Amino acid sequence: SGSIYRLKDVQEMLEALRSEFGEVSVNHPNRLEGDGMQLFKKQKVSAAKQTKRSACLNEAAVVVVTINRVQTLFSNPIFGDTSDGEASVEELDLLWRRSVRAAILEDP
Repeated sequence: SGSIYRLKDVQEMLEALRSEFGEVSVNHPNRLEGDGMQLFKKQKVSAAKQTKRSACLNEAAVVVVTINRVQTLFSNPIFGDTSDGEASVEELDLLWRRSVRAAILEDP
């Protein structure tokens, strides 16, 4: 998905991230998102106090080319060893397909 933000909100968030967590918080997408959410939840940026809702278009208007660097920072147990009780990719796919089928059958 893609989002569009007001420039002043982005500038304030980047400044707050650097101040609170250091330069490292803006150099990786996961840290940017995780640390930014912490600041937002703690209302350390003005947008968190002013914004209650967001808007979206009826049709897609943004294409996001994603370069995933997540796995270099945080482990992703879903795609790893499943002996610890985590669901495998196949199990997750099966669960998803069953829920979609059930939703279709319930739809009047």
